[in-house]
Amino acid sequence: MKSVLFSFINWWTWLLTFTSGFANVVALLLFGTAVTHHTGNISRLPLTFNHSAIHTHLFLLGLILSFFMGCVLSGVLFHDQMLRPKKRYGILLLSLGILLLLINLFSHSTLVLYTISFLSGAQNAMFLFVKTYLARTSHLTGYLTDTGFALGRILAGYRSDWRKFLFNLSQICFFISGGYLGMIICTYLPKQAVNIIAYLYMTAGAIYFIVRSRHLFGFPGNSQHH
Repeated sequence: MKSVLFSFINWWTWLLTFTSGFANVVALLLFGTAVTHHTGNISRLPLTFNHSAIHTHLFLLGLILSFFMGCVLSGVLFHDQMLRPKKRYGILLLSLGILLLLINLFSHSTLVLYTISFLSGAQNAMFLFVKTYLARTSHLTGYLTDTGFALGRILAGYRSDWRKFLFNLSQICFFISGGYLGMIICTYLPKQAVNIIAYLYMTAGAIYFIVRSRHLFGFPGNSQHH
């Protein structure tokens, strides 16, 4: 059953990474800023700390804090740092998708961006292990580093790192694939792009509950997992 667990988690993390790639390209094309990772935004903070750009400074600070608060939420929900078939994984993703739909329906674009950033932080901080690899599904800097390092170790003779190399490379490919879809959607259906982000989160949550209800995690699906 463990192989089934790893297989599901692998595909599930790919879907989440794909969603992040999609969301980030949508945010870049429609709103001109990245939301799934914040190294660039943090670097821009000092550059906008002046009277003429104070509005941009506060906007970037809001994006960064939104991501941070999403991470805090996941820290509360997944504080035990153990992968178990808890309902809260599915509930969180479904709730985040519904939240984004509502915000996009009734609010200004700035709040939509803050919400996507919040979602990305919560997603990235979900405690997801694929075998022995901790999956961070909203940005690529770590994956690029780990992929290059693993390839270097392979070239140095550590053949056992092939799995880690392929895992990290697959995450990069799914993020890029999501970005390509985001570009296509923004070209032909720009008004639906943000809603599709929400639908992807809700799909991930629904898939989680389907797999959980069929006891495909390798753990008993009893009521003690909340």
